[in-house]
Amino acid sequence: MAKLTLPRPMQLVGMLLAASLITGCATSERRDGPVPLPQLTGEPKNCLRLASISSTRVIDDYTVLFYTGPSEVYVNRLRNRCGGLASQDRFSYATRLSSLCSNDLITVIRGVGRTASRGATCALSDFRPIDKEDIPYLAGRAEPDPDAVTPEVEPLEEGEGA
Repeated sequence: MAKLTLPRPMQLVGMLLAASLITGCATSERRDGPVPLPQLTGEPKNCLRLASISSTRVIDDYTVLFYTGPSEVYVNRLRNRCGGLASQDRFSYATRLSSLCSNDLITVIRGVGRTASRGATCALSDFRPIDKEDIPYLAGRAEPDPDAVTPEVEPLEEGEGA
């Protein structure tokens, strides 16, 4: 049986292709769907005042954190996947109001400087408060606290409550 010997440039192309496939497999979990959300800590908000937003953090193509003040963090699970959001890690938004609201649009910014261009445009959903302790879990660097207690809620019987 004859041994196939590829020219040196072809060997390099083959090695790069294999490396990219391995890398793609390692990160495919993030691209398949959004990271699961932790237990939410309060009622969702329809809007956040622009002046209260101190920073944002992209988690994946579906999820953005909005920081409002020293201890408040809101997670926004976009209505659909926003292609390129996680890889570019930057977005812009425009609003005529003094608030950023569900159904407002964000646009991925691709590239930097003079080569920057607009990427996908995606709709926000409601802003859900989360505990700061859950941020490492959302970012994929830690597991949820196994000792955390989730209160059991019994359904109301008909006629109970408001």
